[in-house]
Order: sequence, then structure tokens, then C-alpha cells
Amino acid sequence: MNFENLKYNAWAKNENTEKTSGRVSYSQFSMWSACPHSWKLKYIAKQEMEPGIHMTFGTSMHETLQYYIYVSHTQSATEADKLNLDVILRERLEYNYINDKGDGEHFSTPEELEEFYLDGVAIIHWLKKHRSEFFKIQDFELIGIELPINMPVFEDYSVNIIGYLDLVFLEKSTNTIFIIDIKTSTSGWNKYHKNDKVKTSQLVLYKKYFSEQYKHPIDKIKVSYHIIKRKVPKDPEYKVMLRRLQKFEPSSGSVTINRLMKSFRQFIEDTHDKEGNRLLEKEFDAISNGGKNCRFCTFKDMHDLCDPKKRK
Repeated sequence: MNFENLKYNAWAKNENTEKTSGRVSYSQFSMWSACPHSWKLKYIAKQEMEPGIHMTFGTSMHETLQYYIYVSHTQSATEADKLNLDVILRERLEYNYINDKGDGEHFSTPEELEEFYLDGVAIIHWLKKHRSEFFKIQDFELIGIELPINMPVFEDYSVNIIGYLDLVFLEKSTNTIFIIDIKTSTSGWNKYHKNDKVKTSQLVLYKKYFSEQYKHPIDKIKVSYHIIKRKVPKDPEYKVMLRRLQKFEPSSGSVTINRLMKSFRQFIEDTHDKEGNRLLEKEFDAISNGGKNCRFCTFKDMHDLCDPKKRK
């Protein structure tokens, strides 16, 4: 398996290769929603984002788990369990770290990398024991890994949304599609994460465009986040706290979709013209949200690019 291009698409005939002037992703929408100025710095000014160990680890866990699921469904669960996932994870972590670092300085230490690796091993061992709870095989067909979404955002804009779905399954007996997004987290999502509409709306948006692109009834599509936890408490109050995977299903009915599409359209109108060109000369506000948006922002200390005095 080519891990640098780990994709599987049983419905490849439904891929859309039509090219438009503009291309947006959910990460663009998410960044714009938090701070339009940071969106401009990244997508218009082309300022590079600094790499980080959490991103590197997340990519490596995705690749390892996706390969495990791929073998489970295209061969058998027995063959998948024979895979030395510990070795695969270490190889992917080393490869992705070197790739993310590029010609830049080290952004982690050997000790930190080893800590993240051991966390990943603990996750893998737990998931292999509980695979059937979250990734069923019987009656479930694997439709795609990194399944592409490529659809016009609106009829009056020459802009396409581009996205890739981590895992897509078809429950054959009910003709129901299950779209799963894998998230890595230090200790899981709390109620604030779950109530963050920008954070949880990614799959809601993908559900709409998946239905249109792959011609599947939208009421036969279910979406869920599988949050992989690096850390669990040593002395938990409840046994459930030891679980390494937390499943969260966001509200994705018609009311939620319609509300989301209004915000998504506002993003498109604010950043592009009808021909799909980005509004290069437009000024975008820097929104600090009381400092919350700036906390993990790559540009927070680049005062020549983002003047703290102008942050709202």
C-alpha cells in the first residue's frame, strides 16, 4: 500500500473531475469563521503554517488505522490482525515528521516523539480489541478511504468544494451510508467541543455534497466523528473513561444543514467573486474573540502581518 496516497474508492465512476476557477475546503471555511484575516494570510498572502507534532501524529494515526480497516474489508479481519501496526505507526511517524519538517528546524524532540508513539501504540492495541464496536465488517461494505468530494458550492458561483472523507461504509441491508471522520485528541471532546458548530459541521456539509455527488438519498446518510484519545486517566472514576475512542454524532437534519449553508454561502460571498476568483485586495478583520482565536494561531506573534492593535 502506498501510504502517501492511501485512497480507496469503490464508487470511482461518481468522481467529479470538472475544473472550476475557485476551490475551497472546509478548513478554509473553518479558518474564515474564526478569523477572516488569518484566512487571508494563509490563502491569499500564502503565509506558511508552522508544522506541529499534533498534526504529524494525527496524519500517522490516520494512515495506520485506515490501512488496518482497508485490509479488514478487502481481505479479512484475520489478515488485518496479523499486521504489525506498531511498526507501521513508527514508520509513518518518522516519515511524516521528516516530511513536515522539510528544510525547517526541528519542531519536536526525540522524547516527545517517543511519547506520542507510545500513546499511539496504546490506542492501536485498544482499538484492535474493540474493532467490532466501531468498525463492523458483516453487512458493511467499504466504499471509500479518503473518498473525494468535488462539487460546485452554489449554482451561481464558479467555485467547487474539495474534500476527502476518511472512511465511508455502506450498510447493505438498509442501503445506509456511514461517513466517519477520525480526529486525534489529547483527551477527547468535552461539551464545549461538541457545542462548537464550526468544529462539528464539517461532516454535515460533506453529507450534503456527498448526497449530490454520489446520488445517494440524504436521509440514508449518517455521519459521526471517531475521536481517538491519546491520554486516559490512570485512576478513572468510571471505566468508560479508559476507552480510547469516543464517538460523536452531530445533528445533521435539514434544519441544521440549511443553517450551515447560510453561513457557508456568506463565506463564499465574502471571499470570492461569481467567477471564482479570490478577492485579493479586500481587507479582512482580525477577530481575536477575547484572545481565544489567537491562542493557537500561527500568526499571533507576527505583528507585521497581524497588528495586535487591530484585532477585534
